[in-house]
Amino acid sequence: QTVWEDQPIYKEGTVLVNEVQYQDKTVRGGAGGDSLVGTNIIIKVKENIIIAGKVGAPEASAEGTTQSVVMEAGNSISINNIETQVGENSRNSYVQATDSISLHADAFVVVEDYAVIQTTASNSSILITANDELVLGLEGPAAYDDSTPPQLVDPIGEIISAGTLTIRSGGNIELSLGLTAKTNLIVSAGDSTLS
Repeated sequence: QTVWEDQPIYKEGTVLVNEVQYQDKTVRGGAGGDSLVGTNIIIKVKENIIIAGKVGAPEASAEGTTQSVVMEAGNSISINNIETQVGENSRNSYVQATDSISLHADAFVVVEDYAVIQTTASNSSILITANDELVLGLEGPAAYDDSTPPQLVDPIGEIISAGTLTIRSGGNIELSLGLTAKTNLIVSAGDSTLS
């Protein structure tokens, strides 16, 4: 006759578990320093990215050189002015890299007035896309002088590519920042491939 019985077996072992955890994080830089520096900076979130500081380093520094910056948000990306003490002027927020910068939001991208987005290598690229709207500057039209080619007078903020600059939106584009591209400048509003 066979008798069945459950008996526990005890042994030591290692169990590996992969689990993705989502947390809100705030990164703050020191006075005058870079908030976030790395060779390749990739920020991907389900909701919002808000930058008020310096991201990347286009030239060799103690922290190294940033080659690329990628930001992807399920809702919005905001590059905000750096808040200062009462009575002081706002300071620039920077997103800088040598080779490429790519910003994409499923809803909208807002770049405030004193922000600078810049690549420095001759074959570099900046790509800014939003499925809904792009707001590049909040104060109104930038002022240009009468020179040839026209130069910005007291620029409030700029997007500068030493190569190609592409700005695409599924909806409207509001623009008051300075735009500079050494090779190609492409601006496309109401782009049906994004909406």
